[in-house]
Amino acid sequence: MRIQVRKCPFTGKLFEEKDIGKYILHLKALREEKQEKREYERLRRNWVKWLETEQATVRSFEEIVPWILEHQQKLMNTYNALYACGKDAWHRKFPRGCKITKLSLTGNFSETASNTHCHPRNGVCNWHRKPELPPGYPGWVGRIEGTLSIGPKQDTPSWSEFFELFDIHTGTGSGGKEFGYSSTVFAADWPGLYESLTFRKLATGAMS
Repeated sequence: MRIQVRKCPFTGKLFEEKDIGKYILHLKALREEKQEKREYERLRRNWVKWLETEQATVRSFEEIVPWILEHQQKLMNTYNALYACGKDAWHRKFPRGCKITKLSLTGNFSETASNTHCHPRNGVCNWHRKPELPPGYPGWVGRIEGTLSIGPKQDTPSWSEFFELFDIHTGTGSGGKEFGYSSTVFAADWPGLYESLTFRKLATGAMS
């Protein structure tokens, strides 16, 4: 007896004619998945373009916190869209109406801020301290702390992922409504900072 089958043009999966309903659902799920991926990539491209433009306006390390507080709603919405949406997302969203009410970012500048666990966007990690790789990059090493105002029964997001979204790398610490982590900010990720540092070095022969 000849058995007719349908072959998915995208995955190659075969469905017998009696399973036409499953075949239709399979195609529908694939279309939805492709649409989600296209939307994610669109959001990601728009986000990168916006972030690069904004980071160029931050001219000193001390301006980073005011910049975060000014744009926190945009940053939270982007985090929710890129990290906390979709069927496979496991990150908790920022609840509606929440607000970062306190935020501090301290750091000491180093020509070779450690790249064992993190690195600038165009850099590399050097966990094993290989001599052929950079031993670090110019940046600030310190701590980021803050308070999120939310309801008593609302969950907090992944702060590490949130700050990573705009190139503040976190290390050891703890999250929650009151959070605190060690932090690294690489100058190369913030073109305004990098330009200011370069100009200062040329003018004074020192960086601070």
